[in-house]
Amino acid sequence: MKEAPNNSSRHDENCIFCRILQAKAPAFRLRESNMSLAFMDSKPSAKGHFLVIPKRHVEVYHEMKIEELNDVHQTAQKLIKSFGMESYTLVSNNQFLQEVPHFHLHVIPGPRNRYFSISKEELSATHQEMLDLIEEPYAPKRSEMTCFACPCNTTCSKAWDPANIDGVCLASE
Repeated sequence: MKEAPNNSSRHDENCIFCRILQAKAPAFRLRESNMSLAFMDSKPSAKGHFLVIPKRHVEVYHEMKIEELNDVHQTAQKLIKSFGMESYTLVSNNQFLQEVPHFHLHVIPGPRNRYFSISKEELSATHQEMLDLIEEPYAPKRSEMTCFACPCNTTCSKAWDPANIDGVCLASE
């Protein structure tokens, strides 16, 4: 029997989700707890499609601690209730069909359309609509936001814009 890899480290610098957790990559954040983060899927299958990930780098379901698993599901459930979702799909790929090797739970509002896509502007507007429905949304202070495009990676309230998912430095324009 193959032994599971040791994933005791908190983050993997090569993992996009770990980079999002460290605010080194942009994401439309929805809710954060001690052990999980929820954010909108950048390639949604439906309007309102979001992901919930554990904060510790864990690749597959069976490597998660029960506390992490509970927290991921509680975060998903709170958001599902906040958004009034009556129909949805929960999906978690574990190695098979898994694009990002960091455990993540997809919450996809129904009815599901495989070929549905929305523009960046619609994604930003949907993010704001969803944030308005959450009692305690993720809300960093502008002074804490990092400009992802600056080589110095400094805190820059003028450069960071939640709609700027391409990571273009607006301060240098």
